Amino acid sequence: MTAPHRLESLLGYQLRRASSVLMTSLAERLAELGLRTAEASVLVVLEAEPLLTQADIGRRLAIKRANMAPLMAGLSARGLVHRTQGEGPARPLKLSKSGMALAAEARRQMEEHDAEYFGQLALEDRDRLSAMLTALWRDAQV
Repeated sequence: MTAPHRLESLLGYQLRRASSVLMTSLAERLAELGLRTAEASVLVVLEAEPLLTQADIGRRLAIKRANMAPLMAGLSARGLVHRTQGEGPARPLKLSKSGMALAAEARRQMEEHDAEYFGQLALEDRDRLSAMLTALWRDAQV
């Protein structure tokens, strides 16, 4: 007779559970700023790399085109992001002054959250974990 299979023995299951815990906790922190995780991610990306197009941001964050339009419309309606001067739909985006302030706070919350969950790991272990996780999702991107 074989022993019953335990989901906990599967790395994919463990990764999904860990991700669920982490993302729920992060979402709660960001909600206090009036942001969803995807909105905060867009702001942080634009803070680091101003003048990206909507398509560029979608590719960087693996957000489908159909989901990017309403996401960006919401951020624009709140006065956090605006399109730069130019022609056509691919005009680069820029954070407003309030968008810059909110992006900085969102980034700070994300960094604190990371430190809370991973701060007990040695820096070498954090770097190794980051490299392994990055390899998993980068290889899987279409």
